[in-house]
Amino acid sequence: MKEVKFNDLTLQIHKIKDLINDNIQAVINSNAFIKGNFVAQFEDNFKKYSNVDHAIGVSNGTDALLIAMEALKSKGEVLVQPTTYVASASMIPRIGNDVKFIDVDEDSWQISLENVEDKISKESAGIIGVHLYGFVFDVENILNLSKQNNIWMIEDSAQSHGAKINGRNTGTFGDIATYSFFPGKNLGAFGDAGAITTNDDNLAILCRKLADGGRLSKYEHEILGWNSRLDTIHAAVLDAKLTLLEEWNIERRKIAKIYDDTLSNIEQVNLPKKLKNTEPVYHLYPILVENRDNFIKYLKEEGVNTGIHYPIPLHLQNAFSYLGHKEGDFPNSEKICFNEVSLPIYPYMEEEDVHYVCEKIEQYFKKT
Repeated sequence: MKEVKFNDLTLQIHKIKDLINDNIQAVINSNAFIKGNFVAQFEDNFKKYSNVDHAIGVSNGTDALLIAMEALKSKGEVLVQPTTYVASASMIPRIGNDVKFIDVDEDSWQISLENVEDKISKESAGIIGVHLYGFVFDVENILNLSKQNNIWMIEDSAQSHGAKINGRNTGTFGDIATYSFFPGKNLGAFGDAGAITTNDDNLAILCRKLADGGRLSKYEHEILGWNSRLDTIHAAVLDAKLTLLEEWNIERRKIAKIYDDTLSNIEQVNLPKKLKNTEPVYHLYPILVENRDNFIKYLKEEGVNTGIHYPIPLHLQNAFSYLGHKEGDFPNSEKICFNEVSLPIYPYMEEEDVHYVCEKIEQYFKKT
């Protein structure tokens, strides 16, 4: 029986294996495992790729969000969706802000201008907009709304490396953007890693201080900060992999188009609607189906591995029970979380395997 992996990270590095090995060996030879040359080199290359003025490497995407909110300072309610990885919301109360969940759009599965307008208030301090699954939320209009209300906006770009709207990269609109380089991301390290980007010189200086013990020189600590540095080994790997990120994103779009062309014709499969003038990077390929467990079980029996992102919406997680939410409070988010299945997608995935997945999905719905 054929087996289709959900992801295969080994395929991503076959073209740059020697470069990665050389970079890692250079780190070992230099003994500069912390704040080595590759950190500054990757930061410079990533800011150029992202078309921003500053990029600050940090230890993971969670710390990136924490540091970003600390740098932005304004306290109050922070609007965020419940359909996302927990860090998008769990860092909000860590620095004295309040979580205010907002539902997502029924069609795009992203936050919309209407969602935000409905929840924004005089208590609002900021918005964390998540470019979920590698798709793009209505960042331009929501940014304008945030400016009108004098609140900050963070773009959580952990899943959208290289995605675009009107030809402009995500991560270039908000006051700050945050990135995760978890190994399974479109651009992934060999462990946990992250980054912060911004066009604001003062925010960049402050974020860099916060990520490195409150200092800019070795023994002068101007403010209280964290130890959240990007390790040199990870920076060396990321710098090599960055050279192929655009190629990998093109590969993901090719696979997504095959899925789109077939699955859009199956009535029982619900696909997210791509916003006009956007170019997703398909970190994941999500669909909604009823009786999800049976669907996943069938595909598994046919050799197709799948994922779920994310099975429990954040407002129903025990960690946020203090907010008093119940099932039904955010119906669009709940529909997505209770029915979402992520299909296999990764660079250099065989087109034959993509067609095989489509074929098995068609067969399943003919039987049910």
